[in-house]
Amino acid sequence: MTEDAPKKHVSLELAFQVAIESDDAEIVDWQLKVNPPEEFDALPPAVRAAFWSKLRDEIEECWFSAALGSDPDALWNWLLEEVDLG
Repeated sequence: MTEDAPKKHVSLELAFQVAIESDDAEIVDWQLKVNPPEEFDALPPAVRAAFWSKLRDEIEECWFSAALGSDPDALWNWLLEEVDLG
């Protein structure tokens, strides 16, 4: 690999700090820290945008699964993953 060739893999550590209202889970404040920042900053803007989009989808799926997975009425959530939309 030459000096100018892009890396195939980049490892990033993401740290979220969130303050919420305990009564209704309203987000009061949040911060995100990406380490190492220079690795993230070196990614092309289109790759960074795609990363955030995919990360959002992964977090949403994980949270829905965690929130609904133990609820028997939430079986539809698991079944929708099996639907072939093609």
